[in-house]
Parts: sequence; C-alpha cells; structure tokens
Amino acid sequence: MKEFDAKKHFLKFIRNLKTSDEQEEIILKRVAKITKVINLEYWEIHSESKNSTLVGSYGRGTAINLSDVDLLIKLPENQKQRFTTYLNNGQSALLQDIKSKLKEVYPTSQIKGDGQIVSIKFSDGIGGRL
Repeated sequence: MKEFDAKKHFLKFIRNLKTSDEQEEIILKRVAKITKVINLEYWEIHSESKNSTLVGSYGRGTAINLSDVDLLIKLPENQKQRFTTYLNNGQSALLQDIKSKLKEVYPTSQIKGDGQIVSIKFSDGIGGRL
C-alpha cells in the first residue's frame, strides 16, 4: 500500500489554486487595455498604467484562479463636476459613460454598470470590476 504524502498533496493543491501564467498574461493585458481606454477618453493621454491600480486579491498578490480582478480607476476632477451637474443619478450616468467606452473595445463581453462599479464578464470566465 502506498504511503500518503501530505506535503506532496498540499503542494499540488496550492499549484491547482494558483492563477496560471497564461491567465496572468491575459489579465495584465486586459488591465493595460482598459486603463488605456480610460486614459484616452477621460485624461487624453496614451498610458496603459497611469491612473489605475489593481486592488483586492490581485493587488495584494493573493489571487487564486477563481478570483475576479478589481481595478481602481482615477478620473479627472472635471469628470466629477460634469456628472455632478446632472439633475438625477449623475454617478449612474458616469458608470454608463464608462461602460459605453469599454463596450466599444469589448463588444462581445458582458459589461454592466452596477452600484458603484462597472463589471466586465469575459467569455473565458475571467471577470473584473472597475
């Protein structure tokens, strides 16, 4: 009878939970692309990294392959002023504006403006929240 190797099984378990290198590459490319869209549309700059920060489990480096990706986006003050002038639901209008910009880049993905976030569900199951 084979002896049970707890350490070996635990390491295999951890390896199976980790996000694969391929998934990490896809996620980082999407983060850069989303950041670039936001920067072009709202800041009028060509940057794939400025004004965005990975937060949540990815930001802490504790993500597993089932984790969603949380991306914090900074918008210019003039956008807050622009949407504050709306009579009703300025924040919702802002989220819908962001959603429409992302929909141009990801037309086949499920994108929703919900509460205080915009969420994107990609066909490969990787999801994210802005």
